[in-house]
Parts: sequence; structure tokens; C-alpha cells
Amino acid sequence: MKIDDYNDNMAKTQNEGKTDVPLWARAPYSDVLEMFGQLSDVLTISTQGIRALLGMPGLVEALEKLNADPNEGLMDESKKKIEYAERLSQLAKHEVEADFPLLHSQAIVTIWGYLEGAIYNFVASWIQHQPSAKRVPELNKIKIRLVEYEELDEMERCHYLIDLIQVDIGGSYKKGVNRFEGLLNVFGLAGQVAEETKKNLYELYEVRNVIVHRHSKADRKLLEACPWFDIELGEKIIVTREMYGKYMHAVMDYMTEVLDRVFHFYGEDFRGFMTSL
Repeated sequence: MKIDDYNDNMAKTQNEGKTDVPLWARAPYSDVLEMFGQLSDVLTISTQGIRALLGMPGLVEALEKLNADPNEGLMDESKKKIEYAERLSQLAKHEVEADFPLLHSQAIVTIWGYLEGAIYNFVASWIQHQPSAKRVPELNKIKIRLVEYEELDEMERCHYLIDLIQVDIGGSYKKGVNRFEGLLNVFGLAGQVAEETKKNLYELYEVRNVIVHRHSKADRKLLEACPWFDIELGEKIIVTREMYGKYMHAVMDYMTEVLDRVFHFYGEDFRGFMTSL
């Protein structure tokens, strides 16, 4: 799936006329599509802006010389502006030559957050709207603090229950896609995940943790969890455009799989629905 197709697919998933699957059950998928489109636009704007800085020193110098007094030459303030432009240009050159690793690093931290938020929001909506969700055995096991619970609105209560379920099933200690499959399994929505998708999401989870908690330097946990990842202990992870694209597609493949399960719950076929529009 290409970024350019996101808005079109988002509109399709919101179509009310050709499916009995409620919009609230499809909304997390549409939300992720929309956020990926926005993230792609921001990345494009940022990379183009950084590239534009490469020619900034010459432009700044020309403007300062144009406005300078011919008898006095460039003043100290003008020289400082040129030096600043040159410094930014060197930083921009490094980013361009390295394929914008900082931008892509922050982008993959963001897309993991998008995935996590989409799954939890979906499950919260499932608890709120789907009657059978409130009858699962796991909800009978958890203990709530009544005062805290009563102070929350309906959606907050659903998220409160999710947090307690995650504690009960050990979801917080699971890695990659397993963090979500355990929770989905509680409501009968777990299923098979393609090995390539599972592998890439596992890698995304570990790389994201290294970026956030280890200043992007590979630790032993990453090396042990992802032996296929070609990096040495302590080496800095350089997140490329290719890596970002791989992780982004893994997230969308997984979200598509989850939505397909939802359609099957309602006796419909998601892929057939999409091709019919």
C-alpha cells in the first residue's frame, strides 16, 4: 500500500452503504491511515526544507553583500548571519547524505505509538459497543477501585478495564505483536499473523525501545531479540527511509489483518468489501 492510497482507503472504510460492520469498529483503521498520511506529508515537508538549506549560505552572503555599504564591507552582524547559514548547511548536508536518520528515527517512534493507540482504542470501543465483550471471563476476574471507576466517563472506563486486563494477562511484558494479540484473544479476536509482518513488528518494537531508552545505541536486548539485525553492540542505529517504509507497511498489514477479523465476526469479508467499492 502506498501513502498516496491512504486517503482513498480511509474513505472506503468509512462507507456506510455496503457493509453492516459498524463505523466505530472500522474507525481505528481509518484513523491510522489518516495519521500515516499526515506523517508522510510532514516527512516530505521536512526533507525538502532541509535540502533547501544546502544553498542557503550563498543566498545569505549575496543578500548581505547587496545591502552592505560598499565603503565598509560586510559588518560583523552580516558575517554572523553567513556563518550561521553555513553551519545549518553543513548539518543539512550530513542529514541528506545519511538519508535523514533523525527524522526517520522519530517517525518510527511515532508509528509504534499509532499502532498501540489504534489497538487499545479499538478494544475500548469493542467493550463499549459490543454486548458480548462485557461477558468475557477475564472481566469477571479483575478487581476495580469503585471510587476511581465511578469518576470516569464511559470511554475512560473501557481503557481502565483494558489496563487491568493487561496486568492480569501479563500484556505489558510481551513484545511486538504479542502485546496486542493477548489482549485481542480475550475478546475472541486473535488470529494468525504473517511471519514477515510479525518479525518486522517485533523489530520495530525493539528498535523503538533502543531509540527512546538507549540514545539509539544497540543494546544486548536488541541483539538477542533480533539476531538478524545487522549491528554491533553499542553501535548507533541509523534509521533509513527503507526501514521506516518496512515498519510502516508492517503496521498497516497488521491493522488490515485485525480489521479482517472484525469483518469475519460480522460475517463479512474485508478484502471483498474494499474491492467492491
